[in-house]
Amino acid sequence: MVSQGLFSIGGIASGLDTAGMIEQLMAIERQPIVRMQNTQKQLRSVDSAWQSINTRLSALRSAVDAVSQADKFTSLIAVNSSSANVAVSKAATPGTGTLTFSVERLATAHQVGSGAFAATATQSLGATGRLEVAVGTGAAVGIDVTADDSLQTIAGKLNALKGGFTASVIKTAEGEHRMVFNGNATGAANSLSITTTTGLSAFMPTDGVNLDGLRTLQTAQDAMLKVGGTNAIELYRASNTVDDLVPGAVVNLRQAAPGEQITVSASRDTTAAVKAVKDYVNALNGAIKTVADLSAYNAETKTAGSLQGDSTARRLLSNLRQAAVAPIGVDLGTYSSPASVGIAVDRHGVVTLDETKLKAAFDDDFEAVARLFSPQATTTSASATAVGASTTRPGVYTVEVTEAATRARSVTGATFSPNTAAEPKTFRISSGGTHATVTIDTTNMSAAQVVAAINEALDTAKLTTVRAEETGGGTGIALQDTRFGSAPTYTVEAMMADGAGGYVVDPNGSVWGLETVVAGKDVVGRIKTGDATSSDPWVAMTGRGQQLSVPDGAAKGAIATWTGAGPGTFGIDVSRGLAGGLGDALALAEGKGGMIARARDGITNQIAVYQTRIDGFEQRLGMRETTLRRQFTAMETALSNMQAQGNWLTSQLSSLNGLSSQR
Repeated sequence: MVSQGLFSIGGIASGLDTAGMIEQLMAIERQPIVRMQNTQKQLRSVDSAWQSINTRLSALRSAVDAVSQADKFTSLIAVNSSSANVAVSKAATPGTGTLTFSVERLATAHQVGSGAFAATATQSLGATGRLEVAVGTGAAVGIDVTADDSLQTIAGKLNALKGGFTASVIKTAEGEHRMVFNGNATGAANSLSITTTTGLSAFMPTDGVNLDGLRTLQTAQDAMLKVGGTNAIELYRASNTVDDLVPGAVVNLRQAAPGEQITVSASRDTTAAVKAVKDYVNALNGAIKTVADLSAYNAETKTAGSLQGDSTARRLLSNLRQAAVAPIGVDLGTYSSPASVGIAVDRHGVVTLDETKLKAAFDDDFEAVARLFSPQATTTSASATAVGASTTRPGVYTVEVTEAATRARSVTGATFSPNTAAEPKTFRISSGGTHATVTIDTTNMSAAQVVAAINEALDTAKLTTVRAEETGGGTGIALQDTRFGSAPTYTVEAMMADGAGGYVVDPNGSVWGLETVVAGKDVVGRIKTGDATSSDPWVAMTGRGQQLSVPDGAAKGAIATWTGAGPGTFGIDVSRGLAGGLGDALALAEGKGGMIARARDGITNQIAVYQTRIDGFEQRLGMRETTLRRQFTAMETALSNMQAQGNWLTSQLSSLNGLSSQR
């Protein structure tokens, strides 16, 4: 509201509360703005409701991702040990297995002590020469010892080598020190060998002459395990951390316990798998409840949700509930439906989970239940591999390959006789910017020797996409691209000396016809979508090398690699899986261009439109208030003038009456 300004006569002349009257009039004038602001408030409430749903869907997305791939389940491994003498942890590569064994001894590192030095740790030893240490069969590393070096100095020099061992100085008596060498790695293969030319007997082996030299404090040995009883199998490991004993488990040997039978197992973690599915169902119910509450009328509180009657909210709610129990589109055997693992939707629209039934399903066939949740596609032919179908409608499809892929190839024919002096002996093979140049002694080399020389040159140049081979029973030569399809290719050029120690392309040369390269071909095929409404259910697939993909239609997104040597037919079974189906429903709602984003964009636009109208009204109301104040001020001024004139006339009449009385 516009202020009254520095000058306002209020109702001095009229006696009226003009300020109050103006305020009331402006309040009436502001009613359209109030209504628009209330509408904005409602729109912001709707936007806030969508934000709440977005938060719920984000939590649901995390739960879906946790069960969206079969390997998410198969990576859930529980490891156990029957004894505290052995600790176990999960291996990087999932696996399952059980083994019972005993730990007869632990692996130890080699520890060697020197003889005694009648000196302090920092006292110069006055010796010169070389001191070397070798670990196992590795090369020895060493230092040069000078007359000023002390035990502490020598230990520092040795440790700086980082040779797989450490040297330390210990005090054994007053004025007496020794050096101890410790191997860093355990195992019999990592023993230490110490040699010296310093003349210091303490660093030399103890024998009949040298009575106080090097001595073994701890032997380098492998850990030994026994599997079985009387005819036990002995297992040796260089480390006490064993990762190749039980699949899926890393076994850490803590203490030797000869004869004690220890069982280590790695098994599918059914408890963790059930929890993942339970989290998935709880997150789904959380999202369903949020959408349902915000789009419903609460009879108890007699309040409507911010999204009551919203068609987008109704569609989202329906999509979530349907995805929870939708058929997966293919037969996966015993566990091919949500109900088979205890998932259902009750009459209130709540997703229920029978944990007992789910656990029993995991115990019965863990991998089958994992497949039920994850999107997947399988083929009916061993020649069809690497199938993907991330956006394909679930179902069973037939693929017909009419032409298999080939590789770029060049062949001399079956008359290999390169023994004329006129024939070039040097040529260059090029592919993708990489060149291999090879010189052939055509007079004395057989086809097999030529092929070997070419492949050696290709390997040297790291040109791995082209290989040479014999043809015609050793009477011809062929070059072939290792890649399939029309895109990969190579060239072969005859070369001649350029006089400067190099080679240039010989424009008149010929390399037994090898410079003529027949390009490879892409695989050609089509897929039958099974769409009964279409006049032609077959859709042409896009071929690239050996890979076929579907560009559009019901099977859009299906990808298969055909490795067969000729035409063939195979089937593709596509399942989105429970998590995949729910992921599709979330994809429709989330992200830029999703249902929620579109709804919020519409709300934001409406709020902006109302704000523009409000701003315009505010400007007009400001002008209206200014006009009213001017009008009321003019009225008060006129009344004040009239009152002044009236008072003047009254005074004049009073004066006339006084004169009359005097006369």
